[in-house]
Amino acid sequence: MHNLELLKNEKKEGLTRRYNLIKTDSMVSYLTNRGWILNDCQIARTRKPDNEGYQKHLLRFYNPELIKTNEERPEIVLINSFDGTTSFIMMIGVFRFVCSNGLIVGKEMMPSLRLIHKGERANYANHIVGELVDRFPAIINKVENLKKTYFDNTQITELAKTATNLRWNNQEENRPYNPMDIFSNLRRDDDNKKDAWTVFNRVQENIVKGGYTIEGTKQPINVRPIKSVVQTVRINRGLWDCMEKLVA
Repeated sequence: MHNLELLKNEKKEGLTRRYNLIKTDSMVSYLTNRGWILNDCQIARTRKPDNEGYQKHLLRFYNPELIKTNEERPEIVLINSFDGTTSFIMMIGVFRFVCSNGLIVGKEMMPSLRLIHKGERANYANHIVGELVDRFPAIINKVENLKKTYFDNTQITELAKTATNLRWNNQEENRPYNPMDIFSNLRRDDDNKKDAWTVFNRVQENIVKGGYTIEGTKQPINVRPIKSVVQTVRINRGLWDCMEKLVA
């Protein structure tokens, strides 16, 4: 269902003896045995056949017994690879029910927890998961406060500019579009609001999920969905950090 069978869960041939793999399936088992449910699995594309099954991947888990609201729930986000290119990483995400939108909390509010694939790691799962779950109430409180905070047009424009810079890295004078086009695309009537949380979700969903066309300065531009694990994390966290600064 979630393509987990595509992951080899063994270190890639050629890595040194010091590389002591933290297996993704071990954490999946740990979480699912404690009531967590795997919600999503994103596996990076690779052009090298010998890297298939070892590449970077992102998994999202939620626990129905833990804190949530009628509109959102906090999640655990896991990132790993078996080819020596990344550490074992866990961080907090937020899932918004109305749009099935998976967000990732910014590094300013919740730094990611990393383990390198070396040495002994007794009880690492219990420690990391416990530390993340302890932060869930603060994340939900932050979301509720954002719903009571309203952005003006200047703040919305700044968030939209940040989104386009994170995705396309365009210099302002060379942009072939208006950044506010990223905000203007309205997917549902309930998102026609200017509270910080709704604005943030609207911009994030548009820049990450794509699936629409904006009017460029020279020609229309089709915004495609992001499929890169690296881009997904970088854009999500960068946008969250920008939103935090705008409401500070």
